[in-house]
Amino acid sequence: MTLIVAPVVLGGGKRLFDGFTKSLELEHLGVRQSPYATFIDYRVKR
Repeated sequence: MTLIVAPVVLGGGKRLFDGFTKSLELEHLGVRQSPYATFIDYRVKR
């Protein structure tokens, strides 16, 4: 799973996992950056 986080200049954002009731165990794989966003990579553990 890759989360892409981009800054917002005006206004607000959304709650990413709002409304989820089940937990997942994630393994952090790494982070990549660009001038416009940050990419955070995870693997879902089974």
